[in-house]
Amino acid sequence: MKATRGKANPSVVNQILKRLLDTT
Repeated sequence: MKATRGKANPSVVNQILKRLLDTT
């Protein structure tokens, strides 16, 4: 699961995923 730019932390990715799920 390395689809980030390498600077995004797991917490940030998790927040983004949660936001995407909330926007869906």
